[in-house]
Amino acid sequence: MRLLTLNCHSLLEYETGKQLQELVDFVVRESIEVIALQEASQPLANPTLAQTDLMRSGFVHPIEEDVAVKEGNFAYLLAKALHQVKLAFSWTWTATHIGYGKLDEGLALFSTKPLSEVHAAVIVAHDKFDNYKDYRRRKILLGKMRSQGILTTLVTGHFDGWQEDTFNPEWEQALKQIENFSSLRKPVYLLGDLNVDAEQNDASYQKICQTFKDTYELAVARGDGLTVRGAIDGWEDSRVGKRIDYILTTVNNEVTFSRVCFDGQESARISDHAGIVVEIADEVKVATIKKRHDVTA
Repeated sequence: MRLLTLNCHSLLEYETGKQLQELVDFVVRESIEVIALQEASQPLANPTLAQTDLMRSGFVHPIEEDVAVKEGNFAYLLAKALHQVKLAFSWTWTATHIGYGKLDEGLALFSTKPLSEVHAAVIVAHDKFDNYKDYRRRKILLGKMRSQGILTTLVTGHFDGWQEDTFNPEWEQALKQIENFSSLRKPVYLLGDLNVDAEQNDASYQKICQTFKDTYELAVARGDGLTVRGAIDGWEDSRVGKRIDYILTTVNNEVTFSRVCFDGQESARISDHAGIVVEIADEVKVATIKKRHDVTA
């Protein structure tokens, strides 16, 4: 199974048409089965999308009442573009907060297998942040899919990992929500932008690894894993490459590879973040090399 995560920073300085085309081309070329998007936005002022169009696209409503999907929603546009190349993904979306004063900023999950029991849970460091107008309001988006006869939980989120006193309560709430939704003892994949620099923020990274396995560390073949190279929102003063986007798992299946994408190298740069694509073996296998971390893609 191949999984992709990308903070797509949509409807801002990058051309939407190019973003969509590059994403579709990559999904086709790499046979991607699961997609997680952060900052998958829609124009705040746009009208609500017709329900017939939405349902025809493969959309699955979260259980919670939520901001309606509107015309120009980036995830909806991607679902339509995938349908045009005969790829029928099941997908879902939730709005997290108002972004840049003009967008409903959100999260999206796509799967080639039907999504079920979709749930969108608010996670905030402080109760005062639980205001739709506050950019510090965060969510995780959860759904279940059946693959190889196994019911698997998919989760995506965009965390405030810059500071431990913000990240820690968000993380604990996320774990509680996942445990209530399924079980951390069952197959779970958490994909997203955690804003935790794996190299520089060791305390938060170790906290993550107490519950999840980092597919980058497990991968038989991998690159440098850096998804941000330079200054972006939240890291304005930084010029150092950072590994802040992750695909995490609770399973022991071998990770064949972990690779950075949309970094302007083998695939076009379409966001202020690069993406991560991983391939997970369908069953547990024994690695055939002595030290995975000594191997680069």
